[in-house]
Amino acid sequence: MGEGGARGTDGRVYPWGNVWDKSRCNVDASLLRGLASLVASAAIGITAVGQYSPRGDSPYGLLDMAGNVWEWTRSFHKDYPYVPEDGREDLEGAGPRVLRGGSWYYDLNFARCACRGRGSPGSRVSKIGFRVAASPGSP
Repeated sequence: MGEGGARGTDGRVYPWGNVWDKSRCNVDASLLRGLASLVASAAIGITAVGQYSPRGDSPYGLLDMAGNVWEWTRSFHKDYPYVPEDGREDLEGAGPRVLRGGSWYYDLNFARCACRGRGSPGSRVSKIGFRVAASPGSP
């Protein structure tokens, strides 16, 4: 559910298409932080799952693929191109892992489907989380 799940087969820039629309995901709060005292309605931080659905959904119907929290992936952060046999999918190894999706704290450039960050699995910050997924009809 990484980049492919967000972009779809048409290679879109954001999960919903190629044109930026702030109303479709939770990002850019870092710019609001200085204004928070002036703007009583400014929501800064994590939002509930699905708050931007369906307008921010990916072509596969996946929610919150941009913004809210960076999502952990299992892949080691290595240079492109992606080559699964180069050890980046080693679940036992140590090192920085890929983060996807941007977060509430960062601007629109980090919400692009192709953008990836990196983080140490020991990191514990409000800008990083994980995705739980199940197939329809799963227990």
